[in-house]
Amino acid sequence: LMEAEIRIKVQKPENFCNALKPENREGRVTDDVKVENDSVVITLKAKDLPALKAALNSYISWIEMGRKFGGEK
Repeated sequence: LMEAEIRIKVQKPENFCNALKPENREGRVTDDVKVENDSVVITLKAKDLPALKAALNSYISWIEMGRKFGGEK
């Protein structure tokens, strides 16, 4: 398996985490979204590189949207 982790510091990590949790999926990629201190930690595990890349791109887009519309800087 291939694995990637994204850590992002945000002002309200619980809110950010709750917004991302509905995106959890299973299949070629499994993910875990949790709060650690003042950060949201997203761990992705994929069976292959294209699946990992697609999941990373999706989460990066969702993070950017959350920062833009959620009042994060």
